[in-house]
Amino acid sequence: MHTTYIQRLSLLLLLVLLRISNHAQSSIQKLNFDVKNFKKELSQRDNMVSIPTAIDSQHDFRISESDVMDDDFKKNYPEIKAYRLLDDFGNYGSLVINDSKVWITYSIDGQMYAIVPNGSEFELQYGVGEPVPHACSVNETKSVLGYEFNPKEFKNLQSNRIIKYTVNTYRVAPVCTGEYYQAKGNNDSDVSASIVSTIASIQEIYLREVSIKLTALTPVLYKNPNTDPFTPDTNMGADSRPVQAGKVVKANFSLNSYDVGHAFHIHEDGDGWSNGGVARLACVCQNTEYEGSPLKGQGWSGAFASTAWWAWISLSAHEFGHMFSATHTFNGTGGSCTDNISDETAVEIGSGTTLMSYSGSCDDTQNIPDGPENQYFHSINLEQILTYRELEATCASIQNINNEAPVAQAVLCNNDFTIPKSTPFYIEGNGTDLNNDNLTYTWEQINEDGPGHPTQGFIGTQAGNSPTAPNFRCFPPSKEKYRYFPELSTLANGITSDPFQVLSRRAKELQFNLTVRDNNPNGGIINSASLDVHVDGTGPFEIPTASNPSTLDAGESFQLNWLTNGSDGLCDKVSIRLSTDGGLTFPILLAEDVDYSSQGSMITIPTGLYNTSQARFMISCEDFSCTKFFCVSNKNFSINSQCTAQETTLCPIEDYEYDKGDPALDLDITAINGSIVNSFEKKIYPNSPTGVFVLYAENGIDCASFASNAYNHETTTISVNESGTYTFYFKLDGIYGKPVMTIFENNFNPTSPCSTFYTSNLQLTPDNFLSRSTILSAYLEKCKDYVLFLSNLEAPTITTKIDFYTGPGDVILHSDSDANFENTFIAVKQPSGIISAASAEADFTTLGGGTYQIHAVNYKTSGTEPPTNITELDLVGQNFNELFNNDNCLYASAMYSTLIVNSDCSLEVELGTQSDCDPNKGTFTQELIISYDDPPTGNLNVNGEIYSLTGSPQTIVLTDLIADGSNHGITVYFTDATDCEFNNPNFFQAPQNCCPFNLDNIQSTYSYCEGNTLIVSNDNDNIQYEWYSATTLLSSGLTFIPSETGTYRVVAKNMGGCTVEKEFSVEIFPNPQLTIDGPQALCDGEEITVMAITNENQVIWTKDNVELTETGFSLNISEQGLYSATVVNVAECSTKVEFNIEVHASPVAELGDDVIQCEGTTVTLTDVGNGGMTYKWFLNNVLLPDQGGSIGVTQPGVYRIESYSEFNCVGTDEVNVSFLSSPNIDAGSDITVCEGEQAIINASTDGNFKWYLDGQEINESSLSFTAVTGIYVLESSNDIGCTVSDTVVVNILSIPTVDLGEDKVACIGNNVLLEGPEGDYTYNWKLLGSTIETEKDLTVSTGGTYTLEVTNAANCSASDEINIDFVDGPTVDLGSDLETCEGKEIDIIAQTNGTDISWYRDDILISGENTATLKTGIAGDYKIVVKGSSGCESTDEIKLTVNPNPMISIGSDIEACEGNTVSLNFTNTNNYDLEWSSNGIVLGTSEFFSVPSSGTYQLKATNEFGCSSTDELIVTFYPLPSLELDDEYNFCENGSVIISATSNASTFDWYLNGNIVNGINTSSIEVDEQGIIKVEAISDKDCRAEAMATVISRQSPTIDLGLDQTLCPNSSIVLNAGDGAVLWNNGSTESTLEVSSPNPTQPQSETFSVTVTNEFDCSATDEIMISYLPVVVASVSTDLNGLCNGETMTLTASGGTTYSWNDPTATLSSTTGNIVIASPSVTTEYSVVVSDNCPNNSDEATVEVVVFTRGSDVTAGMDTCVVIGRSLDLEATGGVFYLWQDDPTILGSTTTSSISVSPAEETTYYVEIEDFHGCLYQDSVTVCVVEDPLSIFVPVTMISPNGDGKNDALEFEGLESFPDNSLQVFNRWGNLIYEKNGYQTDDNRFNGTESGEPLPEGTYYYVLKFDQYVFKKALTIIRD
Repeated sequence: MHTTYIQRLSLLLLLVLLRISNHAQSSIQKLNFDVKNFKKELSQRDNMVSIPTAIDSQHDFRISESDVMDDDFKKNYPEIKAYRLLDDFGNYGSLVINDSKVWITYSIDGQMYAIVPNGSEFELQYGVGEPVPHACSVNETKSVLGYEFNPKEFKNLQSNRIIKYTVNTYRVAPVCTGEYYQAKGNNDSDVSASIVSTIASIQEIYLREVSIKLTALTPVLYKNPNTDPFTPDTNMGADSRPVQAGKVVKANFSLNSYDVGHAFHIHEDGDGWSNGGVARLACVCQNTEYEGSPLKGQGWSGAFASTAWWAWISLSAHEFGHMFSATHTFNGTGGSCTDNISDETAVEIGSGTTLMSYSGSCDDTQNIPDGPENQYFHSINLEQILTYRELEATCASIQNINNEAPVAQAVLCNNDFTIPKSTPFYIEGNGTDLNNDNLTYTWEQINEDGPGHPTQGFIGTQAGNSPTAPNFRCFPPSKEKYRYFPELSTLANGITSDPFQVLSRRAKELQFNLTVRDNNPNGGIINSASLDVHVDGTGPFEIPTASNPSTLDAGESFQLNWLTNGSDGLCDKVSIRLSTDGGLTFPILLAEDVDYSSQGSMITIPTGLYNTSQARFMISCEDFSCTKFFCVSNKNFSINSQCTAQETTLCPIEDYEYDKGDPALDLDITAINGSIVNSFEKKIYPNSPTGVFVLYAENGIDCASFASNAYNHETTTISVNESGTYTFYFKLDGIYGKPVMTIFENNFNPTSPCSTFYTSNLQLTPDNFLSRSTILSAYLEKCKDYVLFLSNLEAPTITTKIDFYTGPGDVILHSDSDANFENTFIAVKQPSGIISAASAEADFTTLGGGTYQIHAVNYKTSGTEPPTNITELDLVGQNFNELFNNDNCLYASAMYSTLIVNSDCSLEVELGTQSDCDPNKGTFTQELIISYDDPPTGNLNVNGEIYSLTGSPQTIVLTDLIADGSNHGITVYFTDATDCEFNNPNFFQAPQNCCPFNLDNIQSTYSYCEGNTLIVSNDNDNIQYEWYSATTLLSSGLTFIPSETGTYRVVAKNMGGCTVEKEFSVEIFPNPQLTIDGPQALCDGEEITVMAITNENQVIWTKDNVELTETGFSLNISEQGLYSATVVNVAECSTKVEFNIEVHASPVAELGDDVIQCEGTTVTLTDVGNGGMTYKWFLNNVLLPDQGGSIGVTQPGVYRIESYSEFNCVGTDEVNVSFLSSPNIDAGSDITVCEGEQAIINASTDGNFKWYLDGQEINESSLSFTAVTGIYVLESSNDIGCTVSDTVVVNILSIPTVDLGEDKVACIGNNVLLEGPEGDYTYNWKLLGSTIETEKDLTVSTGGTYTLEVTNAANCSASDEINIDFVDGPTVDLGSDLETCEGKEIDIIAQTNGTDISWYRDDILISGENTATLKTGIAGDYKIVVKGSSGCESTDEIKLTVNPNPMISIGSDIEACEGNTVSLNFTNTNNYDLEWSSNGIVLGTSEFFSVPSSGTYQLKATNEFGCSSTDELIVTFYPLPSLELDDEYNFCENGSVIISATSNASTFDWYLNGNIVNGINTSSIEVDEQGIIKVEAISDKDCRAEAMATVISRQSPTIDLGLDQTLCPNSSIVLNAGDGAVLWNNGSTESTLEVSSPNPTQPQSETFSVTVTNEFDCSATDEIMISYLPVVVASVSTDLNGLCNGETMTLTASGGTTYSWNDPTATLSSTTGNIVIASPSVTTEYSVVVSDNCPNNSDEATVEVVVFTRGSDVTAGMDTCVVIGRSLDLEATGGVFYLWQDDPTILGSTTTSSISVSPAEETTYYVEIEDFHGCLYQDSVTVCVVEDPLSIFVPVTMISPNGDGKNDALEFEGLESFPDNSLQVFNRWGNLIYEKNGYQTDDNRFNGTESGEPLPEGTYYYVLKFDQYVFKKALTIIRD
């Protein structure tokens, strides 16, 4: 074997593929890593580092030192360095390095990678890994701390939580077990670095999610599992893992030195340790001890040694999440999930996928496919952690950050979103951020099923039927602000295909949370908002299966129906869209504004749509743009079209924003011909290529290739639209063999395959065997081509299939290119949908401002028409949504990039005059008046026509508009600023039609049989006709052939362009119904009957196309053949059904010879014949239960088998089975006795016997003996060898255990409870030999000896007895009842000789009171219980009454202004003794009291019980406010004055001339009339002072600048302001101002204003507008680019008011006026002088009117001949449109350049040709008819291929009449050098070359065959 190696090196890294077992899900690559050189490179790369992502792929990160290690840790381990990794795209990671090892964890495009040590080597880990078990203990802490997150308050929390702009840093105290130490390096440096890497990786997640940083203290390392302080937690008496972690942390770290402690552990199966991680809930910063250690240290992360590193990080991050109060979010069951579900936050369906879920740890059916990209928290966990961070975890070090929180908007346009049940929906939110951070979004369901977990495990249908269960899984954060529920890809596979994306099948409230992350690497901030989706009980909204077509044609109309199922009230209007990729995207709008309740609409497939077999409909409710519900076809259908455009994908899909003209608008994007696929396959055939095989060499590093014909292969090309790691999973069913895939970069060269080798799933082993992986992972760059080399190690004809793949983006499977198609990119203006630009290079630097969608387009540029060939410029100006309705043959990518071009502008349009309909042309004109401000350079584009800018307002006339009464839209924009646009789709209405012809010969209705042809025609052939279905053009020409029932429309147009339309209907009678019922096959020797099911009376039968005599509805068949049945209905429409009948061979059954066996044995009968698939068995002709090909029998008799083939043909066989007699045997009945009794076995048999006990033979020779508990088997055999056995079961039952305990002594008056044992027993209590009770327990109050006898269910009994004695108790006396006042305590004293005292109030024990005196002030019944030395109790009781205090109130505190009087009073209805006082001085004893000054005053009242109460209040006197006001104020005429009062008051009332001024309460007031003003100042205590003043009005000055003026260029004017202080708006203070014209090029105006002020400071202002007439600049525009001979052109001059034309050829309609009509016969130049009313102000402009001439290639072709009865193709040239005069001998369309004709006599054909200028020309071609084919055929004997254009190729005159021909050319040795079928039917000609190389001159031979003729001629090739 020859092997070629290519060494793959990089500066530091060398990747090695590690063989992966067939069940592996993650990808691991060996990695050679030179740590010493790496450190050196770090110092030389300017803080940049390249990290590998796969073979030969690296990613650049900025690197900065991390603060994850505290200072002591750094001092203790100076060789360990920790770094953060960041780039400009939001990717991040951590890097830890010591002297010999490196640990790198990083994320790229959401994909997690890890580079970690494995012994002395390194591994690169990525892909999907095995789940890590969890076992989280989270409930105990709640009872310890009392902290609990309430999910019911979730929405309040998220809306009310105060966002902290800080990063909180927590100190981590890490410890490790001996197992971890030995697994992670077995030395201090490596183990410590491993712990640092773990904490650093967790920190990167927490820093972005919740702004939490972690600082590791120096870890405590235990090196030996046998001596470390940790004990496997499943051992008897061992502490739980969190408690052990907490105790070890406590022992090694002081309490205040850390904020959270954590133990790290590695375990193995069977080592006594529980799997996974475990941690206390909400314990960070909590010093409270629990079971001997602080809560904050009780965290534990444990995993198997084989766990992938990123999965280890996920587990540890999960456990830290618990410690920060996060609870589980999964709702799944099975595995670890059953017992660990949260009662309150189970919001994720199934296993869940987020960090606090149990992804991969539930039952397999509950596990959601997951990956390392799910390193994020659910929104409910985010709120838990952030709330806990701010309220409880307050021990952190806090750092302020310069980062604003993003804003989340979940409700954009509809806050009451209601959908039908079982209906997909779409929701969209938004987020903004002042820091312009890289925002990402998640939409997550937050429904929780309430207390407990009643819906645990609900997925699929169960979740859909539940009113509370979660329905939808979570997806990682992305840039998409919207989400489909379910995903469109899920719907494409079936609405119920994903049990974790489940639509609600009932009325339900779905709650969703939109979380916006700013992903700030220095401290991320999140914000969230909620949206409720109401699921109604009506629905579903769906497309019924019956409305899903199987095939539609482009241009075909179709009635699309849907079902609302009672949900009409939920939607008003719907749109209908079309997908061509199986439902992944729906880019094609078919209809909009359709009534939802109509439940159906006629839609038309666009005429220009390309072929597809993956079409689907989407119907979407469009009432709101941000919330929609919709339905999608449940299966694909096909669209047939002449257009073969390739599916094209834009790559990459990104958003761009640049300023207008920015060079970056030359976008770096690619158009890939191919489609996005979820899976793909390639069939390997025996004739597939061989010769080379490529794989990894033995070392797993190099490429190996060897020559081999043993394995065939195929290649295909792919790309991806997002860079990252992709993992391909092969289909592994038996029919898919052993797949092999090797990836090459850019191309695959079989002669040098290793030159582009990238990776493979196949490796050569050192012993020259092949090692194959069942998956293949590779880092793929976006938009780059990769060639897949696909092979198989199985049979040569087999399919290699990629079943599915995972990765950050989509895989694009390339398709073959077509030379007739090219790719380009288009910019689609939004929201108009107009294509503004097209560029094959994606150069959009000339785009105007606005928002655009950038699509990739594959369009037809050459080849046979139709479809029409177009250029990329033809796309510009079209509406993107109507591309496929405009006969364009193209494919536009559904996915697009958004491009924003920044610019400014203003544009408005008004309607002008509309003309009447022109009866000659059927057209009209419409004026538009266009106004604009500050226009850009360039021109105006009005509905695609270009107009020069002449000044605003500008009038433009639209001409040649069709007068049909329809509405017209208008789109106007600047060519240099396309974002400045006016768009109105219904701007004006056209007048009614006025054409001079009609369509009366076309009937209103037609009918004919299905399958026949109807020709509709009008008799006026001077008219052009177009035939439509709805808006889809079906054909052109005088005649029309409809293909289906429906309504059609004909549009007729004369040469002048006048147009008439008419609708007509066509009804196609259905053919009769006919189906064939009956078998399609029979077995040899059988006869079958088939039935014709029809509504007709007679059937015509045939066999092998020969009519049979039978005419009935049934036909008996015994022979194989092709049969048919035909029926005809009364409309003479017929239906024929053909069917094949096959005859199948019957199987052979074989059971063998008769069988003889012993009685009691089982005989197995097996069919050893062939051909059987299913079987029936019979015993003595009685059918037995269902069996297979074998049966076990125990009864004698004749057994028969019927063996059935796959076609139900039967073969039979039978066999006789006999059984010999066996010995008689009886082991006796089963024996049950109580313990202590004997169990005797008595057996009998007439044979030789053996005994077995519990399966073991025993030495027992007797048939009767005493037995023990067990199963005895007696085996007996006779002399003929038959053996039988019998079984007896012996059960010796245990007796109950009865123990009444020791004898008891009780107090007299008390009772003693005696308790019997628990169990299924009966009880018998006895005293002095007599039964006194039969219950389980007995209560006794008298002494004596009591006996209990207990009997179990087996009637086995046992008994016990006990002696009871009763004795006296102590004395006690509380005395008489007592009283006290409310609030006053009293002593209750007991007289007793007891020693043990307890007090009770109202029969409730008073805790802590155990002496003879009780102090209390609470009313109640008190009891004392005392015990004496005998242990007996005595009690006494006393009642304590608490009398009420008086109820008094003298009111609230009193405030008054100085000078007011305040009195206090109390109404003494209860005759209390009263006493008023202040500061301890008694002031009075009556009910009333006058207050002399501010102070505190008390009233004391005493009642009849001597109980007193006191109340007091404060009286305060406030001073009046200060107030000052001037005596007089002045204001100007028609003006006002501000009057301000000086006061310390806060509020004021103003009065003018005695009337209050409402609404003014400030210290200032504006007054505009004369009079007396008064103000009242009001203090904040409502104390008032007042003042008054006089207000006087003064006159203003007079000023007049006169009327507005207009200035010609080079003129001026003087303005006079008059007397006073003058100020002009230009700053001048002179009384006069001279204004001069600036001589503008466009009309301008300027406003001047002046203000004059008099001695009273009163002012007046006037202004004047000066308009400047422009310097005339002449310009001329035309309405046409050129003229066809005989046409006219409108010339429009602008720039002035007077126009004088120079007409050198006297071909202008006028020489004055700005609009003239030119009608030259040759190209002519005209000039015009433009002036206005100003002197010396004129300009001249010229314009050339081009007259087009007929091209030399405009022709109908040369006259020719055709053989009678044959057809001939005629080809007109030189035009872009063609119209052949209708002739019955023309076959097919008359509107193409090429037509096929079949005349019976000489005929002249006329054609009208329109060239690319739009000029029309007529020409003709005459075709003669000959009878002798050879009369027009001329053989050829010589060609001269020398490139002179003459006789360069073999061309036969007249061969065009014989397209069905063949040509072979041979050299003189008889070797075939050229062969062609259909010679001269295309451009392929024999030109004297072979394989592109010239043949030598000489003689050759050709054989030409057509019809019955064969021409064999010599052919000479000469070149001179």
